Amino acid sequence: MHIRARATSSWPTVRWPSPTRTGTRLWDAYEKAVAEDPTDVAYQIAIKRVRFQAAQMHVNAGGKLRTGGELDKALAEFQKAYAIDPSSDVAEQNLRRRWT
Repeated sequence: MHIRARATSSWPTVRWPSPTRTGTRLWDAYEKAVAEDPTDVAYQIAIKRVRFQAAQMHVNAGGKLRTGGELDKALAEFQKAYAIDPSSDVAEQNLRRRWT
């Protein structure tokens, strides 16, 4: 798995691997940076952005799987999204849906 981050302006642009790959943990580096300097707002914003992007990748995958009738796999993707970003309303809404 390769995650590429390239700086454009002052924020990194992240290209995530396919949703079938696991371990998208770019935010670990940001969490370490925040732990070393908790006052650095740029790192705090970046970690929130990366978490959002990672969660959204799983939400999108879950939506496609749900549409294709693969409900167990879709539910697993929404669970991953919520675990990555508990503030994701879309992930939470999909978890609350009836899965029958």
